[in-house]
Amino acid sequence: MTGSPEWQVVAALADIDRRQVSAAHLAAHIGADALVILVEDAATEAFLPAPGFVQTLAGGAGWRQLLSLLRTGGFHRGRVGHPSAEQLRPALAFTTGGMSLVFIGDGVSKPAIEALEPALPLLASTLRAEHEAILARGELRAAKTHARESESLARALDLSRSEVERTLVQLEQQTRAADEARNRAEEAARTKDEFLAMLGHELRNPLSPILTALQLMRLKNQTSREQEVIERQVASLMRLVDDLLDVSRITRGKIDLRKERVELAEVAARAIEMASPILEKKQQVLDVRIAPTGLMLEVDPSRMAQVLSNLLTNAAKYSDAESTILFGADRVGEHVRVSVRDQGIGIAPAMLGQVFDIFVQNRQSVDRSQGGLGLGLAIVRSLVDMHGGTVRAFSEGEGHGSEFVVEIPSAPGAAAEPAVDGAAALGLQYVKTFDGVRVLVVDDNDDAAGLLAEALGALGYSVRTASDGPSGLRIASAFQPHLALLDIGLPVMDGYELAQRLREQQTAPPLRLIAVTGYGQADDRRRSSAAGFDAHLVKPITLEQLQNVLDVHRR
Repeated sequence: MTGSPEWQVVAALADIDRRQVSAAHLAAHIGADALVILVEDAATEAFLPAPGFVQTLAGGAGWRQLLSLLRTGGFHRGRVGHPSAEQLRPALAFTTGGMSLVFIGDGVSKPAIEALEPALPLLASTLRAEHEAILARGELRAAKTHARESESLARALDLSRSEVERTLVQLEQQTRAADEARNRAEEAARTKDEFLAMLGHELRNPLSPILTALQLMRLKNQTSREQEVIERQVASLMRLVDDLLDVSRITRGKIDLRKERVELAEVAARAIEMASPILEKKQQVLDVRIAPTGLMLEVDPSRMAQVLSNLLTNAAKYSDAESTILFGADRVGEHVRVSVRDQGIGIAPAMLGQVFDIFVQNRQSVDRSQGGLGLGLAIVRSLVDMHGGTVRAFSEGEGHGSEFVVEIPSAPGAAAEPAVDGAAALGLQYVKTFDGVRVLVVDDNDDAAGLLAEALGALGYSVRTASDGPSGLRIASAFQPHLALLDIGLPVMDGYELAQRLREQQTAPPLRLIAVTGYGQADDRRRSSAAGFDAHLVKPITLEQLQNVLDVHRR
């Protein structure tokens, strides 16, 4: 007989002489230690051991409770005495057609039981017929009837076996087709969800500083730093669109790296910003031990930030709320070594060699996962390999946390380079002071905040900037702004909370709040109004729009 082992064993269970052996084989296939088959007695409506099994159960409250549940079809769990009443073991029963299969043991696989369901009605019919025949065996006529029924059932079983085999082949074909269709649907849904989720908001953020820079160029009739910002943001936008159109490039390693010399601290700051939502959501402490200068790399900053962000996000996902994550780096010979260490669920020894494989996730963490596609660490390894580096995972086992270590070659000649002030090197020291209306700009996009501040300064405003809520509160306390332009999607503290706390903190002059955000739906505008904002501007904004709003709100 062809087909999978479970079908062969189920068919063999119809043979009373082989029933005990067949039951043991089926139990092992399902992952159980033992299998007891029960049939329903029509007269008493009670479940009794099927013919071919020992006709007495071990007894005890566990069996009584489980037997009381079997009148309802489907799956039932309990703890029963096996092999004696004193030895309680977990049991999973599946009841259908007046028959119940009781699998005893710790490792029972529910999906494997469900795979047997198409063949069980025939087996149930066979066992019930045997049970009824045995009850009537006391009379000769009943015995003869039993013989005829058994012979008829045997013939029916022989005839049905070929049908079972055909059904099995069809089921296997349907299962393969369903798996393929599900995989295609999941891939399409994943791509669609990523596209829709990122397109609306993420494309607006780089467009806003691009537009501001263009208008500054017209306003100042020059192209210098603004031009560089445009080029950087256009490159970011092009990369975002490319990734949306072909996400599979990441896993296949088909990515063009745009390398440049950059301090690790700058890359780490980008990674922290990307991972900050989950860190803030779980109120975790990020202990950063990375020197601001002296760890020069020659890498693609965006892709290396993606590597570090994936590791930080992975650590946050699989660690408890309010736990500490260590993010450190040092120089080891000609390499820069970066480590991310958490206090989370850890990694089983058997999994350490597989965590960087595509679609692999720690099985122990499934119910604690916050989503995750099993791609994050595979992407990390791919990108690190492309940079000529290595990445390794360490863990003392489940429950003992994990550490991921990335080693990247230092930039050529990096050891001889003097320490450089990062802000000055980036050209972010352009400051003007104006006597007039004071404006506070809070945006975690440094380009957007810097250019907006410069544009406002050129229009005659006195401006201060901040990259997050806490620093915005500190600056506002001393600066006492008349107007505050706040991004909504800020790290650490979102724009809604910041608006509320600014109003509570501000004493004089009266403070006007303006939301400058990539979120522009009607619900977003209603929410900003409810949070106390006086106006809502959607990125990208023009200087004319901004000037009109500021003119209204500074009167």
